[in-house]
Amino acid sequence: MADSHAEGGASGFEHLQKGITVDGFLGAHLFSGNNEIGQIDTPTADNPQHAFAFGVRVGYALNWVFSIEGEAAFMPTTADAGDANLFAIGWRAHALFHVLPGRIQPFFLVGGGALSLLSSDDQEFDEDTDAMFHGGIGARYWIKDTWGVRADARILFPPSSDDDFATTDWEFTVGVFKYFGKKDEPPKPPGDTDGDGLTDDVDKCPNEPEDLDNFQDDDGCPETDNDQDGIPDANDKCPDTPEDKNGIDDEDGCPEEDTDGDGLVGSQDQCPNEPEDKDGFQDEDGCPDTDNDGDGVPDSADKCVNEPETVNQFQDEDGCPDEVPKEVQQFQGKIEGIRFALGKAKIRRSSFKVLDGAVTVLQKYPDIKLEVQGHTDSTGSAEVNTKLSQDRAQAVVDYMVGKGVDAGRLTAKGFGPDKPVADNKTKAGRAQNRRVEFVRQ
Repeated sequence: MADSHAEGGASGFEHLQKGITVDGFLGAHLFSGNNEIGQIDTPTADNPQHAFAFGVRVGYALNWVFSIEGEAAFMPTTADAGDANLFAIGWRAHALFHVLPGRIQPFFLVGGGALSLLSSDDQEFDEDTDAMFHGGIGARYWIKDTWGVRADARILFPPSSDDDFATTDWEFTVGVFKYFGKKDEPPKPPGDTDGDGLTDDVDKCPNEPEDLDNFQDDDGCPETDNDQDGIPDANDKCPDTPEDKNGIDDEDGCPEEDTDGDGLVGSQDQCPNEPEDKDGFQDEDGCPDTDNDGDGVPDSADKCVNEPETVNQFQDEDGCPDEVPKEVQQFQGKIEGIRFALGKAKIRRSSFKVLDGAVTVLQKYPDIKLEVQGHTDSTGSAEVNTKLSQDRAQAVVDYMVGKGVDAGRLTAKGFGPDKPVADNKTKAGRAQNRRVEFVRQ
């Protein structure tokens, strides 16, 4: 019963022929305290002690499922009292039923036999032979195609000394087995003359290989024009859907559908799943043009859809080209004339005229948003300067909000000494670095 995949890579033992197995084993036999074997009918009748067991077995396999075996087990032992040497011999036959094919084969067995006992003290034990039956479970492990190892666990039912029908002995063994036999050669499969993977017995075209194009591939015949539209599959981009012959791209073998419903089909429509917006701009390509002038402002929000926006932070959201008015330009970058009390965020009155001018421009152009930036020189602590610049920028914002400018259009940001425009080592440089800037957003 060799494991056909131990070396050959097969999955089981389905093709094994009949064969012989020869085993050698050793283990332990656990005698019941009520085992009648060899007992003399006295009030002090003794029992055999548990024994070391060894033996041989020979089996005959009819197939991978069913085998029959005969075995002899030898068990040297002593009596419980230790004053008699005993030698037990088990003679057994049983049937094995293997549960699974494979490298590991679990099995169960049932059988019967006899147990003979030889004694060195005929005053304590008679030489005796008792019939018994047994059952068990085990497993073979095939190391190679012809040999392996085996483990058994048995329960045996010898006659009982208590006048019951039987008592129970236990036996546990491991061993090595050798198999003498071979496996059947499986029947040869039908040939495949054209090599298309379909055997000749089911291939309707055994001398022409199937083209395996997922169209009637089970008949074994090549289909050169699946959809019967007159265009060979080798040139047909839609081999399973016939061409509609409408004069548009008829050579590609595909029916031209207008999936987006814009009236353009086939190669005419570069966006077959998006309908053309028919806005008079490149309507022939079949693609919706959401930003005709490419200025980043969608046509739906672009007041000048065919003229690109001039990105200059002035009305950039309307999509129309424009120039920044001079009155707006004067309030971009460093704003001259904004002064604060020394070391404080209090705006000097002399600055109000400049700020009021900025308020006027912001009210005239309500779409302008500003970031008011405060800057300091490097004199003193950077942390203090940063806070001072933030407070001064916020003071400017608060002034303009107080004059009616929407607070949502203004943000304050203090940079402290981090962005100098002149040398902080000179008085003039430090004066230039102390500044307020307006940045259009």
